[in-house]
Amino acid sequence: MPALFLLTGLLPAFAGPAQDIAAEFGTLGAPPKVAVACSPIREALSVAEAMGTLSDGPTRPELEALLRAASDPSAEAAQGVDLDGGFLALDANGTSIARLPIKGGLNDAIALFSKPDAPEWSLDGERAVRIEDDGKRSILTVHDGTARIRTGPVADSKATQSIQLPDSLDALPDGDGCALWLYGGDDPDAPAFLRNPITLWMPFSDDAPAELRVQLPPHRDRATRPDITPPLAVSSPARPTAVFTLGVPPARILNDPAVQKALPEAVRGQLDFGDALDGVGAGTVGAVFSGPAGPVFVVAVPVTTKRGRPVSRRRIQAEVDSSLGAGTFSKIAARAVIIDRYTTDLELPNGMTFTMRAERGRLYLGNARDFVLGAADGLGDPWLDEAGMDWAASHAVTLKGEGPLPGLTQPLVVQLGAGTEGDVLLVQLKLDPSIRDPRVAAAFRAMTEARKKRKNRPL
Repeated sequence: MPALFLLTGLLPAFAGPAQDIAAEFGTLGAPPKVAVACSPIREALSVAEAMGTLSDGPTRPELEALLRAASDPSAEAAQGVDLDGGFLALDANGTSIARLPIKGGLNDAIALFSKPDAPEWSLDGERAVRIEDDGKRSILTVHDGTARIRTGPVADSKATQSIQLPDSLDALPDGDGCALWLYGGDDPDAPAFLRNPITLWMPFSDDAPAELRVQLPPHRDRATRPDITPPLAVSSPARPTAVFTLGVPPARILNDPAVQKALPEAVRGQLDFGDALDGVGAGTVGAVFSGPAGPVFVVAVPVTTKRGRPVSRRRIQAEVDSSLGAGTFSKIAARAVIIDRYTTDLELPNGMTFTMRAERGRLYLGNARDFVLGAADGLGDPWLDEAGMDWAASHAVTLKGEGPLPGLTQPLVVQLGAGTEGDVLLVQLKLDPSIRDPRVAAAFRAMTEARKKRKNRPL
């Protein structure tokens, strides 16, 4: 995929929420600060209402029209909103644009977007004009069943010239769902994380993952699709509460310019590995357990030759002994205790102990010996099932965890996957049960209401 896609003007042939946002870029002449588009409206309102995000009520008449249609579907025809279409709302430094599918023409749109306490619309040829309370001018037009309201300065005719569209938006999936665009641009007051375009995709399908994409500064060393090493298959008698995997060498992630720039200078100096560890660690898998004395973690690191063959446990243990004998850990006053031929404890001054266990082609590390040995023996259930292994094999970094959620008898399973596609950071999210599950929606709605109560609590 090319780094940038050239968009010229308004492209009505585009379909889908992300493409609806993209089509407005050319009419503005510059990327907006924030934009959201959803289709179909019926599904979007169902999700938003279930989560309690609409309880505060809208302030704009076009959004109020949406809620009226959602609250009384039997009156949909009279209200004129086509709930099977898509809507868009956009803000771009003084200019806002809203699009809403309606049933009817310009007069129907005027009636739909009028309020008793708001300024009136006046006809101006094939459009309607309204001067808002803040002095800005709104222009309402209707074309092919879509009402469009533009509020702000008069549109520059040159604004419909070509504009470059970032991959972070162009690569969003098409289909039913909601697309969100965020970009601080050159605004000095914008948070640092918004200096690069960010997009979010929330599908209405339970099977498809939600996606977050961040446009990274171009860099020649990023592969279009980096090679992913599948994680080690590890089992243990204990069941983990969270599992993470690394499909690429950690050093390669830490040495990426975008990561380096985000790290404090002191940390960057400590993590300057050069090329020494460039191929080490791909295929690592780690797990977190609930232990009697607190959280327990175990990490399994693959140890292979340059040709990918597993290294013998004797050679791995020899490297461990060499590192300990060379005083690698002397700076932190760690003490090595040999448990058996292939097991070593590393005791730290603060009383914490780490166990290292060498096996053919892998090294196990953890903060509880019984858990480390249990994973090394390979007994019990796998940390990741077949679907989890497939997910890990397609992402540079993954995290799978579970936790309680009010109203659910089973834990909510959260599955994250991250990696790069060219100069775009891609993060995918899956929930089980999905966010559309009535129990999950009720739990999120309860949390939203509790947050609002705390926010409105008198001092």
